[in-house]
Amino acid sequence: MNRKNSIITISTVLGTFACGSIIGASIFSTMTNKVNTRFIAHRGLSSKYMQNTADAFKAAGRVDDIWGIETDIWKTSSTGNDHFICSHDANPFWTTNDLYSLNDTSFIKDWDNNKTRSIPMSHSEWNVPDANLTVPTFFHYLQICKAGNKHPVIEIKQPSKFGVVNGYTDEYFLDQTDVEEIVDIVKGEGILEQATFIAFDWQELEWAKNYVHTISTGETTQFQQLIQSDEKSRATNDGHDTNWFLEDGWDVSLAADILTYQIVNEAHQNNRQVGVWGSGYADYPTLWEVFRNMGVNYITSDWTPNYS
Repeated sequence: MNRKNSIITISTVLGTFACGSIIGASIFSTMTNKVNTRFIAHRGLSSKYMQNTADAFKAAGRVDDIWGIETDIWKTSSTGNDHFICSHDANPFWTTNDLYSLNDTSFIKDWDNNKTRSIPMSHSEWNVPDANLTVPTFFHYLQICKAGNKHPVIEIKQPSKFGVVNGYTDEYFLDQTDVEEIVDIVKGEGILEQATFIAFDWQELEWAKNYVHTISTGETTQFQQLIQSDEKSRATNDGHDTNWFLEDGWDVSLAADILTYQIVNEAHQNNRQVGVWGSGYADYPTLWEVFRNMGVNYITSDWTPNYS
C-alpha cells in the first residue's frame, strides 16, 4: 500500500475538528474501526509521580484501567538483581548533579559504588533532590508489575553497536548476551508470557524474539518496534521503515504525530498490532477516542483513565 496517497494524520483530524468542518466529520466516520484499546502507563503513572520510580510503578498498579506499565532499562556494572536499572537515560537524575550529567555513562559504570546507588533523584518539577526517590532496579520493577497484575512493557533503551550512537566506548552498548539476560530475568519472575519488549534498535528486538522462542513457546510475548520517524528508523535499522516492519511481521508503536489510519489499517491487514505514544498527542484524554476509532491497539501515555 502506498501511504503517500490520502494520508490522514492526527494533526489533520485535529485541524478539521477545530474548524467544525463537515469534512472533519466524514474523516472521523471513515476511521470507525474500534478495537479493545489497552492503556500503558508511560514510565509508571508519571503524570502524578516522578517517572521511572517505584512510586510511579506502584500507583499504576493500582489503576484498574491500566493494562501495562512501561519502563526503560540500562545495564550497570553490577551483577545479580542490580545488573539492570530503570532509567530513561544513562543518568536517571534528569537535573544537574555534582557527580553526573545527563548521558554521563560513568553513572552506569559506578553502580557498584554504594554512594552512587544511594544518590537521591531530583524531582523533575522542582529540581530538588528527594531522598525518597532512588533508582529502582529492573528486578524491583518486575515484582511491582507482578504484584499489580500488570503487563511489563520493557523498553530496551541502551543501544547495541548496530544503532547510530557516537562518542561511546564498547562497554556502553548492549550485546546479544545482555538482551538474553534481560529475557531470563523476566522468565525467572514467571511473567515472560505477559511481557512486551519494545525498542528503537531493531537488532535488540530480534535478539529478544529469537531467544524467547528458544526457551518458551513465546505465543503471547509481544515485540514492538518503536518508530519516531521513518527517516530515523532507516538510519538506525539497516534502512528498515514502517512498511518493512509490518511486512516482515513486526508489531509497531509509533509517535502520535506520524500515525495514520492507513498505517493502522495496513497493520491489521497483516495481522499486526499498532501502538501510539508521545509527541504530546497521546497525553490528551480528548484524543483517546480518536485513537480508538482509528483502531489503535495500545496507547502509551503519562495520563491514563481514572488515574486518581
